[in-house]
Amino acid sequence: MTKKEKSVDAVRFGRAIQKHREAHAWTFGQLEQRSGVAKSYLNRLEHGEHPNVSAKKLAGIALAFGLGVDYFCQIAGWLPSQQQTEDLARDETELIGMLRKIRSPVERREILDNIMGLLRFSTDVDRIVQDRLRLVAEERGEYTEEGEE
Repeated sequence: MTKKEKSVDAVRFGRAIQKHREAHAWTFGQLEQRSGVAKSYLNRLEHGEHPNVSAKKLAGIALAFGLGVDYFCQIAGWLPSQQQTEDLARDETELIGMLRKIRSPVERREILDNIMGLLRFSTDVDRIVQDRLRLVAEERGEYTEEGEE
């Protein structure tokens, strides 16, 4: 992607920030004070020019608006929406039904191997999302290692 091109997620993310900033009738300077994110950076975010916002800045913006970090993570495309989750569950049920109809063990094994490859990829994506969310929680002081009190 060239510097002038903008990802759909970055533009959608920027519009969400703008919508909330304008709903609060805040200037960029006011949002900067509340979020800890420079107003020049916020301006570029609103215009879809930063597709990879850091977890710390994301948390600052979400907290300024009184929103959960997951709200912006969904808008940025880092978390699935409720509809996507429901669609996935429905597709999974249909897939299991189709697999039960396949009589050939070789064909069933091939399909299952392909599915396992997709699941490994999905697990890698989930791990990346969880790492981002952990960083945000750490920034907010809400994360502790297991076993810590």
